[in-house]
Amino acid sequence: PLRTGLSVLGIVLGVAAIVAVTSVAAGAERQALADVEALGLDNLVARSAGTSAYPVAWRGLTAADGRMLDGVVPRVGHHSALVERQLTVAAGGRRQLAAVLGVESSFGSIVRLQVEQGRFLTSLEDHRFSRTCVLGHELAEQLFGQRTPIGESIRIGADAFLVVGLLAPQGTPKAVI
Repeated sequence: PLRTGLSVLGIVLGVAAIVAVTSVAAGAERQALADVEALGLDNLVARSAGTSAYPVAWRGLTAADGRMLDGVVPRVGHHSALVERQLTVAAGGRRQLAAVLGVESSFGSIVRLQVEQGRFLTSLEDHRFSRTCVLGHELAEQLFGQRTPIGESIRIGADAFLVVGLLAPQGTPKAVI
């Protein structure tokens, strides 16, 4: 009876371990597929390696590199530069560390961001280097509470930016774009 009980216990624990590992793998697969879908199956991401074997400063990819893709890669619909930094964002006496993304106006449609209020950046603002931004939902709530941030000013470092849009909750929650 003791051997039988131990054998049954071993089988039960073995099956439970297999079920647990399978569940974790299935969850990771779902997350990976969701990440790919959010980025879009038709998107190409080119990132700068950030290193150089030469004794000169590495500048990474440039806007000209992005424009060059139009002629080199067939069927390029849109491209956008992206610079991401963790910076302190302030408004109305409140300060919050957030991901600050420097992007072009095409970025919103490339990654399929949903704007809940206001609008996304425009190509005219790209050309004028306007100091406008779109806030993630969570960051807007932390800085402005229940007030709408549209038309308000925020500070990123020493620079002031006009908030023109608010992302839907499923967007980048704690970010400035």
